[in-house]
Amino acid sequence: MTFLSLGMIFMLIMSPLLALSSSGWVAMWASLEVGMMGLVPLMFIWGGLFLSGESCMKYFVVQAFASGLLLFTGLLIFSEPPTYSTGLEVMMVIFLASLLLKMGVFPFHFWVVPVISFIGDLQILYILGPMKIVPLKLTSLVVDLYGGVELVMVVLSVCSMVIGSVIGNSCYSVRGMLGASSISHSGWLLMSCMYGCLWIYFILYVFSLSQFVVSHLWGYSFLCGLSILSMSGLPPFVLFYAKISLLMSMLTSGVYLVLFIGVMLSLVISLNFYLKYFFLFSLASPTPNVNQYPKGSVMLFVFSYCLLGSALPFYS
Repeated sequence: MTFLSLGMIFMLIMSPLLALSSSGWVAMWASLEVGMMGLVPLMFIWGGLFLSGESCMKYFVVQAFASGLLLFTGLLIFSEPPTYSTGLEVMMVIFLASLLLKMGVFPFHFWVVPVISFIGDLQILYILGPMKIVPLKLTSLVVDLYGGVELVMVVLSVCSMVIGSVIGNSCYSVRGMLGASSISHSGWLLMSCMYGCLWIYFILYVFSLSQFVVSHLWGYSFLCGLSILSMSGLPPFVLFYAKISLLMSMLTSGVYLVLFIGVMLSLVISLNFYLKYFFLFSLASPTPNVNQYPKGSVMLFVFSYCLLGSALPFYS
């Protein structure tokens, strides 16, 4: 591993740490850019120029454009708000749109599947995980400050859940499925910004995704199938508890019935492609036997994590 790669990895590690320890939005924005500056070179170095060069350029252009909008509108909103309320509302819409573009939420989900389909597993994990910390924090901040955008965000989150589920059923590659799953889960994360349990859902989603990536890198097909079930939210896996908590919070908050039906519809549609890939990985692997793997202890840990969701309700 070269010194340049080590420097890029250090930037990737520092980016989420700086974001979590920052209280101002400018510092969060800067930490997000540090992560992108470290990620894009690694996409070229580790992915191969011909394999991921186009995906790198798509990701860089989209993220750079969103960062420019985010910085410009953020300075206008938080430094010297416009005199007219309509001007403030327009700036707020653009600010939120740039955050949604960075996360790949409907209607700005166009880049997710084309980028994710042609990059490595570790880059997928970082883009779909830590790179969403800053947009989620800023979205929560905006929702708390300006409650008028809550209904619009709820509608967009439900649309993202449904669209991600539909795209997932039309994908024929594992990485494409992960991209479509990210669009759907981004809708759940956006919904969590309004109804609570945001970081619980985020942590459990990242753990499920990292479990899949590790199992896929080591060639554990059966565990890949289990981790896909974990991402689907089926009981007793970890995301089942997070989704149930969010659904209960939506019901107690009096969400519109049509929106709640949309959420349930997305669950049914997404379950179809999750089960499809679960059976694909299960049939591709022999009967699981922990003793046949040299990393049996790691396999036991990952397997026990899959069933962690059965114990989570006792700690609520």
